Amino acid sequence: MSQEAVTADLDFARKLIRHNCWEDARVWRLAIAPLSDAQFVQATPFGLGTIQRECWRLMESQSTCLQRIGGRSFDGAPALPDSADRKKMQRQWEAIHAGWSQLASELDAALFFSDCTFADGDRDVTLKVWQLIFDVIYQGSTHRSDIMRMVAEVHEPPAFDLSLMQYLTGVFRQ
Repeated sequence: MSQEAVTADLDFARKLIRHNCWEDARVWRLAIAPLSDAQFVQATPFGLGTIQRECWRLMESQSTCLQRIGGRSFDGAPALPDSADRKKMQRQWEAIHAGWSQLASELDAALFFSDCTFADGDRDVTLKVWQLIFDVIYQGSTHRSDIMRMVAEVHEPPAFDLSLMQYLTGVFRQ
C-alpha cells in the first residue's frame, strides 16, 4: 500500500496512541496501585504468571516499537525488576508514555507510511510505522485485559471497564 493510494486519519491514530497511554495509566492507578507488593508478584494461573510480568511485557512491547519507529537500534526493554518495585516500574512506564506522546505530536503522513526495518533473528523485517503503532494498540488492549483478569484473581476485582468506545465518545467511568 502506498501513501498515494491511501490517506491516513492521523488524528484518529493520535487519539489511539493517547488512549493507549491513558488506559495504561488508569489500569495502573485503579487496579495495580491498590495491590500489595506480594499480590503484584504473586503467581497466577493466567497470563504471563504474575501481574508484574504482564505489566513488564506490555512495557517491553511499547518500548520496542517506539525505539524501532524512532530509527534507533533496539537497546532492550526496561529490565524486569527483581523485586516488587512498582514505583520504579511506574516511572519507566511514564517515560515510555512520554515517548509515545512525543511521537503522536510529531506524527505526519510521511512518518505514518514510512518503512521501519529491523532484525528479527537472522533476517530483516520491514513494516510500516502504522503497522507498529496499531500493533502496540492491539498488544495494549490484550495485556490490559490480562492484567485485569489477574488482578481479580489476587485482589478485589477492579470496578471499571476497559473500553476504547467509551474513551472515543467521552463516556467513561473514572
